[in-house]
Amino acid sequence: MWDVYPHADFITYPSQYEGFGNAFLEAIYFKKPILVNRYGTFVRDIEPLDFDLAVMDGFLTRKTVKQVLDILESSERRKRMVNYNYEVASRHYSYSVLRTQLNAILSHFFGNSIAHLSTQASPLRDL
Repeated sequence: MWDVYPHADFITYPSQYEGFGNAFLEAIYFKKPILVNRYGTFVRDIEPLDFDLAVMDGFLTRKTVKQVLDILESSERRKRMVNYNYEVASRHYSYSVLRTQLNAILSHFFGNSIAHLSTQASPLRDL
């Protein structure tokens, strides 16, 4: 899908059931506006982070269609939306967040005897 995102004007996730949302994060990475159905995982894990999205609740309403049209027709609105969403995602899903969480998990299980993950990859040894 990475070859398609640059050519898309708008991304939709109208399904009733999805996993966490890697495609959702990919759309944000490519700074695309999004319409998403409020499926269970979205409601529980993504919606509380307050992304700026067009949202439907099981079906399209006139209000949702108008919101999508407003986003598509206003380059300023679209730019604010995608930049805001990129910032929110950066605070919650960046590599530095992953590194911090992995270090905490590994330290919890193995104590401080292990080296912390760094920002640079180390060379492979003794293969």
